[in-house]
Amino acid sequence: MARLRAVVTSHPVGFPGSPSRGQRSAAMANARLGYLSRIDFVPGTDPYEHLTVVDVEAAGDRTRLVMTIDPLHDEAWTQEYRAHRGNELDNLEASIRRRTT
Repeated sequence: MARLRAVVTSHPVGFPGSPSRGQRSAAMANARLGYLSRIDFVPGTDPYEHLTVVDVEAAGDRTRLVMTIDPLHDEAWTQEYRAHRGNELDNLEASIRRRTT
């Protein structure tokens, strides 16, 4: 399996100029990347850390990528974030397909 080089950036939608910070919490070569994002831009909610873990594994001649997210401070934000991340993964898949076909 090819080495994975991950660059994680995050810019909250609707919050231009809001700095984005992350802290890697776990990493294993070619297998797992975990990172913490500080959620400090939600009005009326105390800042907190949010964990995302990305697992990458060989699957024959393909690569399987699974992104696991901790729940956010409420269900509506969690569902919106899940949809956003799902869209990012769909875009990644489409980009890879364009380059390999």
